[in-house]
Parts: sequence; C-alpha cells; structure tokens
Amino acid sequence: MRVLEAVYRTGSVTAAAQIINVTQPSISKTVRQVEEFTGLKLFENVAGRVLPTSHLHALMPQIRRNLLDHSRIMSRIDDLRRGRSGLIRIATSPALIDILHAEAAMALKHEEPQSDFDFRVATSTREIVELIASGEADIGTCQPSSGDVNINARPIILGQAICIMPRSHRLAKNDFVLPEDLRDEDIISYPLTEPTSRTVFERFAEFGIVLKNTIEVNWTVGACCFVNTGMGVAICSSFVDIENYFPNLCARPIAPEIPVRVDMLTSSLKPLSVLAEKFCEKIIQIGTERSGILRRPIGGLDAGS
Repeated sequence: MRVLEAVYRTGSVTAAAQIINVTQPSISKTVRQVEEFTGLKLFENVAGRVLPTSHLHALMPQIRRNLLDHSRIMSRIDDLRRGRSGLIRIATSPALIDILHAEAAMALKHEEPQSDFDFRVATSTREIVELIASGEADIGTCQPSSGDVNINARPIILGQAICIMPRSHRLAKNDFVLPEDLRDEDIISYPLTEPTSRTVFERFAEFGIVLKNTIEVNWTVGACCFVNTGMGVAICSSFVDIENYFPNLCARPIAPEIPVRVDMLTSSLKPLSVLAEKFCEKIIQIGTERSGILRRPIGGLDAGS
C-alpha cells in the first residue's frame, strides 16, 4: 500500500523509490505484483509520467485510511514498548483547545510531570464520537450527540449561541440580537449536521425566520475570518475568545437565549487510566469556572416575547 500511495502521489517510480528508500526495480516489481493479484490495471505511462487509472483513484481513499490506521497502531505499539503509560489521548474541536484543554493540560502536567498528551483535533461531533467508540481516543469533548450506547457523556460546560459581527455593523450597538434582526443578513454558520446549527435554525423557525445561510464552516475561527472580510455575520457557540483574536469583531448573544452545551465523552467498555481520570477532573473544574463567563444574561425574553 505504501508503494501504491507513493507512486500515486508523485507520479514517478523514481521519486517513489526515493521516498520509501528502496530501489526503482523494487517499486516496479511491487506494482506489477499487485496488478497481477488484483487483475486491475492501476497505472498508465503517459508522456513519461506514471498516472493512476480510475481503478486506483477509487481504491486510494481506503488505501490511505489503512495506512493511517497502520501508523496509529505502530505509534501505539511504540508507546507501550517505551512504557508511556502516561499518554492521554483526547479528541476535541479546535475552539475547545483554547478555552478548556490548554489550561487543563498545563495544570495536570504541573502535578504529574510524566503525563503526555495526544490531541486529535476533529472536524465534527460525529468524528469525536467515532474516535471514542473505536478506542482511538480516551476522552472526547464535543456538543451533545445521540452517539453510541457504549459511550458515557457528562455535561462539562455551558455557553450560548452568539452572533459575531464587525464592530461597525448596525447590530453592534445592541446588547443582544433578535431573530428578526437577522432576517436579511448573510449568515455564516456551522454545517447543519452539527448540533448548534440544528438548534439555532429550529429556534429561528419558531419565530418564522428562515436564515440565509451563505457559508458553512466547521470552525469558529474560520467563521470569524469570513466575517472579518465582510462576507456576513456568523452564528456560533460562545466557546471562543472572539475579541482577543479578532479586535475588529464583536459578539452579541442571541435572544431568546439558545443554550449550547459541551459534554465529555469516555468509553463505557474500558476504564480510564488514573492520569486520564485526573485530566477529566481538571476539565470539569475549568468547564465549571468558564460556564459563568461564556453566558451573558439577556433578561426576561422567552419564545413568546
């Protein structure tokens, strides 16, 4: 698989041989053997380049997944061989690294110097659930998900949906943003497969507002980048320090309040290590402290207002 991927990526038998550190005839022989075994033509020679056929294009995603799985297994074997029992594997979203995990990791490292961390920054709630369910991560932090029956979930931090806009925007003078305020705005938000977006769009529909979602992005900082260029306003969770990273932008809570929660996920099939349990305690402590900061009181507004 490494040979096929290297030739696929470089378009050259010679370059593939250099990457893998074997001879060119070895690469050619391996490709020939795979083609004979599968009965498929995988490469074609076109104008001096080795180009993949449609068969290899179809196979390559699975080949790359298998190579990644193999790499993870070998890495885990190496950890066990070296006795790295202090390794904690965490799956999370980019925003939660900033507001939750960095401080928790620093606190645990101070108390337990032997602790090491492997952070997997995931692109979706589903991916985090799958990493916990498969045993590739010990701890996950994400928005609530129906998830997997073999996963335990504990609420750890509570925030709210916010609207992010330029400081010069007409709504920046308001203390909060109403659904009606966003009727004609270009909206930047998470994909509708994510819990926050689904909840927001459902709540706005209760007020008869259909949001004009022009850009979907699964990263709050990415949404801020688009807002910064004037492409619209963003509806995101409050789990990010907007104003420190983007001084030209501001955030206003959406009213009536739309609570957004983050859960901590662990497997119910295997116990956590002592260090991983301690890391969970740090996360819960920091999450409790941050919950009071990440929610701004809106007042007596409700769905009937």
